[in-house]
Amino acid sequence: MPRVPFIAGNWKMYKTVGETVKYVKEFRSLVKDIQDVEIVLAPPFTALHAAAEAARNSNVAVAAQDLHWDREGAFTGQVSGPMIREAGAEYVVTRPIFDVGGFDGSAAPDAQSRRRIAIAGDVVGNALGIEKLGHLLRHLLVGMEDQAD
Repeated sequence: MPRVPFIAGNWKMYKTVGETVKYVKEFRSLVKDIQDVEIVLAPPFTALHAAAEAARNSNVAVAAQDLHWDREGAFTGQVSGPMIREAGAEYVVTRPIFDVGGFDGSAAPDAQSRRRIAIAGDVVGNALGIEKLGHLLRHLLVGMEDQAD
């Protein structure tokens, strides 16, 4: 079974809720014809629900940027799997496995999240504009199709 290409953009601390909705609506129209690849955007948590709503019924999925290992508790600024799921995210971007879990590194995220994206560094090109990103995605996919032959 061939692996499905996966392209994700982690926005870090960029875009307000309003900016996110506008961006996702424009972006989804640019990538609507792209098939056989998973496209995921990871906005800040404050815009997660709005991004998920703006991406609904499209080929663009939404990811949370981090996940706390407990379902709830006195963890200021943290978000849990149930919070992420209810906000509409299908994925979670996590830090490398050695940096995920309890404060001693012993615990790992449980099955609260649907899908996990492990990252080792920042996404290249986070300053690309929406049109440049759509153009880049199309070129990446054409390149992958050429290699598949």
